[in-house]
Amino acid sequence: MNYDRSNVRPGSRRVPLHGESPSVRDQRRTERGSALMVVLMMSLLVTVLATTMLVMSNMERKLEVNSTDSDRALLASRAGLNYAYHLYSTEALIPTRAGTAFDSFDPAVSRPLEGAAFTGSVYDLSNGPTDGTVYRIVSVGTYEHSRRTTELVFKVVPAALQYGYFAFDSAVLQRHDTGSAGSFLINSTVFSNNVVNLGKGLTVDGSIVASGSVRIRGQAGSLGRVTGDVYAYSLANDGAISGKVKFLGSVEDTLGPPDIVDSQSNPYVWYSNRNNPDARAGGSGTIGGGVSRYLVHGSEAFHSSLVDGDGRLLSPPNLNVIKYILRRSSIMPP
Repeated sequence: MNYDRSNVRPGSRRVPLHGESPSVRDQRRTERGSALMVVLMMSLLVTVLATTMLVMSNMERKLEVNSTDSDRALLASRAGLNYAYHLYSTEALIPTRAGTAFDSFDPAVSRPLEGAAFTGSVYDLSNGPTDGTVYRIVSVGTYEHSRRTTELVFKVVPAALQYGYFAFDSAVLQRHDTGSAGSFLINSTVFSNNVVNLGKGLTVDGSIVASGSVRIRGQAGSLGRVTGDVYAYSLANDGAISGKVKFLGSVEDTLGPPDIVDSQSNPYVWYSNRNNPDARAGGSGTIGGGVSRYLVHGSEAFHSSLVDGDGRLLSPPNLNVIKYILRRSSIMPP
């Protein structure tokens, strides 16, 4: 930059002929520095906001993944409850006080879980036969890093007691004093895995279901009586039956090769080879509702219950088979 030196006094400040004064240049430098600071602050703010949004997005994704994993673990735990109860009901698992273990390590069990798994134990909490049998199932489900535990406590009673009826492997019902004309009343339905013998002077105010034979005794003035129906493999009747008599075959659940399969693909074997029931009743007694016979051929629906889910008698029941009552029958959990 050129200066006119002729008019410059000694000691005076030199001013450019052309251009800005130093104060203007300083002001502009200050403005440029302020703009730079604003840009830097805005960049920092945008960076902080972007980082915060990224962190929050990752946290939401992790929470969603953790929630999904937790749900999968819970479903696996509940599957463990059902699997343990299935093992118990098929007598493949016997509960103990220390706990009997179960798991999903079998490929046939683990495959449907799609990466989830369960382990657990079944405990016997029973205090005595008079209190019924009480069991507790503890199932732990896992998936990835999630772990959920569920428990089920249930009480087991014979199927007949569930509905307030008698059930036996065999039943002999007798009235010891037959000298009088009176009769003894049993206000119940009687189930039996085998035979039922009804003595003279006894009345069953209900029905009889027996996979074996039924014998109703009687003599003049002292008859054995059944006010309902009789479902049995065979019948010797010297008493009086108010309802009908239906002769049926008898089946039992099986885990082995089946003798017959119903329409729901449930396998059965003939209980005590009872697949050819009698066609007529023996004895001199009376039957008010007539006699029929049903032969099961398979690939059909099996009807074996006299009661509905609430324990009420079906009227009329549509039995076409008699099903063996497990000695350790139980109530299915919800």
